[in-house]
Amino acid sequence: MGKKDGKRAPPVQSETLEPGDGTTFPSEGQSLTVHYTGTLAADGSEFDSSRAKGVPFTFVLGAGKVIKGWELGLSSMSLGQRSRLAISAEAGYGKSGCEDRANASGSGHIPPHADLIFDVELLDIDDRRGVATEGRLQAYAKTLDAWIAGKMAKFDAEPEFATTKGGRLHLTLSPSLSLSLSLSLSLSLSLSLSLSLSLSLSLSLSLSLTPHPHPHPKHSDYEQAQSTAGERAS
Repeated sequence: MGKKDGKRAPPVQSETLEPGDGTTFPSEGQSLTVHYTGTLAADGSEFDSSRAKGVPFTFVLGAGKVIKGWELGLSSMSLGQRSRLAISAEAGYGKSGCEDRANASGSGHIPPHADLIFDVELLDIDDRRGVATEGRLQAYAKTLDAWIAGKMAKFDAEPEFATTKGGRLHLTLSPSLSLSLSLSLSLSLSLSLSLSLSLSLSLSLSLSLTPHPHPHPKHSDYEQAQSTAGERAS
């Protein structure tokens, strides 16, 4: 009876899905930006995906911030390459597994001794293509959108958003809404002031014209009498 093959499968098996440039490979200490989708090898259930989140993931190769399977698999990928990485439990999360439901797009649950499958694409190395910067902007935009949505939900739930105290207006709206309301109030005040000024001018003109509806009538009669007397004397 022959002996069983004692060779163990490598911790990472890589299958190229889309080729990269074939010349630019990452080194330790460089910043890598990737898109990934992680699933359990046992049943194919998805536990996390940067694609689903809409924001790529950035890490430093060799810094120990990711699982060993990523360190081994991505170091052999060229820029732009997309690969399917089959990672053993020993090169993944081992006997401890992982639980991170709050930050994961999928289940966030990796059981102990679980083999993993990652669909990984190497988007950038040291931000040469600006992908990491764009990713940070996307993450900021998503955070800002969530903040705005929360504020608007609060605004919808509280229609009484402004109260007057001591002659001053206190607002509970966002800065942009407060600014627009302040501007409208200022414009209204300016309009009232200009209207009052025009009325005052009209009144003063009426008063100045009222005492003298005709220009010096008695003076005109005197000049006519003088002219008649002169004619008689001559």
